[in-house]
Amino acid sequence: MLDNNLEIADQLKGEKGKIYAVKADITKEEEVIEAFKWIKENLGGVDILINNAGITIKTMITGYISGLRLTPRLGNMVYSSTKFAAKAITEGLRLELAAANSKIRVTNLCPGLVQTEIFTSGGWGEMFEDQVGKPALQPKDIADAVVFALSVPPGVQIADVTVRPTGEGP
Repeated sequence: MLDNNLEIADQLKGEKGKIYAVKADITKEEEVIEAFKWIKENLGGVDILINNAGITIKTMITGYISGLRLTPRLGNMVYSSTKFAAKAITEGLRLELAAANSKIRVTNLCPGLVQTEIFTSGGWGEMFEDQVGKPALQPKDIADAVVFALSVPPGVQIADVTVRPTGEGP
């Protein structure tokens, strides 16, 4: 997916602002540390975090799900619980940053089904076969939500953004 980000960065040349593509697998602590090191050295630090865990199944929650012998499927309680866990973790981070008097703003972005290659490139294609043909968002819809969260004044924090395609249902 980094190649896609580099391609998008190239397409956006000449537009307002800048895009930086930094690869970091959140399941590998050393990659996350390296990404934040690059951000600090090249950009001076973090101003805002938009947490959008597209696939939260392969996280620490996986152990719990496996222990229950449940199959994650978009729309079932397992998938929903991973989305809620991401929201709870993001809120915990926001509270910790506030307690540390940090000015970093934290937003939890929770999209519905988005039409991207994440399912096939991540090896989850079969898991989400039943979603083919259902209403889906486009990547630009999510980008617009991010721009919204970024566009508010520095003293304003958008805590949660839920974006769903019209007509989304079970």
